[in-house]
Amino acid sequence: MYGCGLSVSAAVSTENRTQLWNKTKFSVIYAATQYGRPFDYLFKADDDTYVIVENLRKLLHGLPKNQSMIIGRRFKPFVQQGYLSGGAGYVISRMAVDKIAHDVQIGQCAQAVGVTIVDSLDAKGLERFHPFSVFDMFSWDENGPKSWLKLYNYHELSVGQRCCSNYSITFHQIGPSEMFTYDFLLYRIHTVFNKEEHDLSEK
Repeated sequence: MYGCGLSVSAAVSTENRTQLWNKTKFSVIYAATQYGRPFDYLFKADDDTYVIVENLRKLLHGLPKNQSMIIGRRFKPFVQQGYLSGGAGYVISRMAVDKIAHDVQIGQCAQAVGVTIVDSLDAKGLERFHPFSVFDMFSWDENGPKSWLKLYNYHELSVGQRCCSNYSITFHQIGPSEMFTYDFLLYRIHTVFNKEEHDLSEK
């Protein structure tokens, strides 16, 4: 047990980047075998991924639960239908978990067993899952150390104010202090305009 009564299972004995795939395989198999049918989706993210749960729920609401699909930030190399950024996090439907867990190899495996990648772009065509922080996505430089993103991104990469959807779900490579900052900005600060608008709607 860890923290507030949350159960934790050790996927690997040694913690390093070479074990990422083994941890992912373990997680998918564990979800399929230990939780059975009570869940609709499995969400995979790193411990330095900030998740805006309300926007995740908005994305999933209304999607068909009886389809084999994975949803996230789509990259294009290596797999014909593309694959999803692990750092930005992704969602796997229960039916997809059932299929993948019995053929475990996520992008190549998903394609091999007929799991469809569902685009997570919003109505304006903007990305909701992000492999970097808000700052890095906003100020992305094609000559900088993260230049590879343009080659990998499945869709045309946008920067500046079009880097991120208003309904963004995840940001990756977020340190502990940054997590608190995101939380403060998202949930503690209220603009006068929005508060007055809310108060008026309540009358």
